[in-house]
Amino acid sequence: MSSKTGVFTALPQRIVWSLIAFAIVVALVWGGWGSLTALLGFAVFMGLFEFRSMARKANLAIGGRSIYVFAGLMLLASQPWLREGIWFVPANIPWREIVMWLYVMWVMIVEVIRPSERPLERIMTSVFGMLYIPFLLSFALLLRYYPDGVLGFWYVMIACVGAYASDTGAYIFGGLFGKRKLAPEISPSKTLEGAIGGLAFSALMVFILQEAIRNFIPEVRVWEIWLFAILVSSAAQLGDLAESVIKRSLGAKDSGTFLPGHGGLLDRIDSLLFALPVAYYFLSVAVFS
Repeated sequence: MSSKTGVFTALPQRIVWSLIAFAIVVALVWGGWGSLTALLGFAVFMGLFEFRSMARKANLAIGGRSIYVFAGLMLLASQPWLREGIWFVPANIPWREIVMWLYVMWVMIVEVIRPSERPLERIMTSVFGMLYIPFLLSFALLLRYYPDGVLGFWYVMIACVGAYASDTGAYIFGGLFGKRKLAPEISPSKTLEGAIGGLAFSALMVFILQEAIRNFIPEVRVWEIWLFAILVSSAAQLGDLAESVIKRSLGAKDSGTFLPGHGGLLDRIDSLLFALPVAYYFLSVAVFS
């Protein structure tokens, strides 16, 4: 069986699983901050579990279970009703950054009270895990209600479509036309042709979806839509490569076994970790500023 035939043989199963997962995500994102928080909570917990497991298998020092507590606080700090002010709490306080700062202080205090053999390594690994998974993924809550609950839903969907279209396009184009390795020392299976195909397919899908909701935002110009599509698509591919760097440095092929035959959950959300912040900041600075 040729590699091209293998691509099409595995493609139907890959598409079916992707559509099922995407339908679940759409329903939970549409449900509002409660269901989205539950979805993110599950993803953050599993992502951290996989990251800590990889670190320990690589004999890398990492902090204890307190990271799960602070990850929960990060999701709480990203809630729209907290950012808008509630009861005696004023609005527009950078709660997410405060939680991040508190976690840094916590892991350093732990090292003072109970020093480990490699304190700096444990501090740096723990802080990176907190930044990489809970902090980046919590941008979904910020984006869900920016600039409002209607447009926010669509922009989360655009980021998701951009991320997964990038994966699908790279898989198809790489399998059919891939010859030149993109980053052989990081991810031997990725090719330049696949990266270009993933970027083009993702940008096209994002552009189509963005055009579909253009009646809600008539002030957005076409070049802004294309720029948004390209940035989200590029961020999705960079997120995928970034996780490949992490896995390679930890000596892991997959982040886990959450999805048999497809790796861990972190392998499936790595593109979103970069796409969500890029989408949020682009809209904040270029469109709704």
